[in-house]
Amino acid sequence: MEARRRGLSSLWPLISSLVVALLLPALVALRPTVANAASPGITVLQSTAQNGFPTGLTFSLQASSSSTITAVRLNYRVGDDPVISVADAQFVPAAMVHASYQIDLSREYYPPGVTVHYRWQIEDQSGAKLVTNWADLSITDLRFNWHSQTQGPVTVNWYDGDDQFAAALLQAASHAITSANFDVNAPGLQPVQIFAYAQPTDFQGALGSGTQQWVGGQAFPTYRVILILAPSSDVPDDQRSVAEEMTHILLDGSANDAFAPLPTWLDEGIANVAEGSTDPALQQALANAAKTHHLLSIQAISGNFPDDTDGATLAYAESEDIVRYFVSTYGRQKLSALIAGFREGDTSDEAFQQSIGMSTATFQQAWEAHLNAANLLSGQSGSPLVTIVSAPGRLLATIVETFVQLFQATKGKAA
Repeated sequence: MEARRRGLSSLWPLISSLVVALLLPALVALRPTVANAASPGITVLQSTAQNGFPTGLTFSLQASSSSTITAVRLNYRVGDDPVISVADAQFVPAAMVHASYQIDLSREYYPPGVTVHYRWQIEDQSGAKLVTNWADLSITDLRFNWHSQTQGPVTVNWYDGDDQFAAALLQAASHAITSANFDVNAPGLQPVQIFAYAQPTDFQGALGSGTQQWVGGQAFPTYRVILILAPSSDVPDDQRSVAEEMTHILLDGSANDAFAPLPTWLDEGIANVAEGSTDPALQQALANAAKTHHLLSIQAISGNFPDDTDGATLAYAESEDIVRYFVSTYGRQKLSALIAGFREGDTSDEAFQQSIGMSTATFQQAWEAHLNAANLLSGQSGSPLVTIVSAPGRLLATIVETFVQLFQATKGKAA
């Protein structure tokens, strides 16, 4: 018996090992499960955006996480602009947050008719991150009950006047397009929005802060939006405004990053030519300045125009007359060459030298001599103050065609 016990005793370590080997998997399977220490993620409970034009745009977010949310940022881009802005939202760090961000339109202005694309970036203390899908907020002027009418790529929005009034504005826009040799169904011309305001106070309230009181229309080529002061009682003048601002869209909207901007006198001068005959107020301003030897230099009107009404009127008058004089003297092809030089980034003297073989100052002297030689300072009734270029549409067609050729050449070089 004692020998049998000693035998079992010697086998006990082996038996114990076998029992442990057999039972351990079962014991491990039966033990309580421990939760993963990592955060299960961030949840967006609500995301809203409110259009408060012309004051501001408000973006709000409600989100939660099992860990403290430490960062909330709003990403946004406007229209077709690929540039993305990143802004820190206001919120109190916690497991559940209410965050908001406001775009103050008095400081960061965007016109009605534009769409803001936005998304949220959220991070919590555990390192978890969440980026929401893009959403859209359309900017509209909710102060008025708008009507809309569309022809081709152009939509007119108005609140004062009838359908015939809108049709007249669309006709002016269509004429500006066809004068520029644009096919209204061409894919290169993206949709354009025109907003016609009936009262000066309504119009001024829709513009960005700092806009001069004398402004009667404003084009935003990047967004293809036009705002104009257009009372339904003055359709001919409204049509002139549409033609001018539409020309800015056609010219400046065709440029891309490969093109330098045109000097203001050339841009505005071409747009004024597109309106048709010269405004008598501009004629008088130019006559007075020439008579008193207070004409502005071309360099002075290459950038921002004067802030005061008289100075701005003279700047517009000179710009239009210089463009008309240039075309009547040197021809449309030379003007196209001048434009091409500016678009390629040439200085004023370089652009004038390459197109007509003289400096900017020499050209200005010739233009001023033309004013005197044509007896424009006599003030005689019926004598034209400016040289009217026949068929301004062909002029604009040549200009726009130049831009298209430059664009195609740039694309070819890039390829």
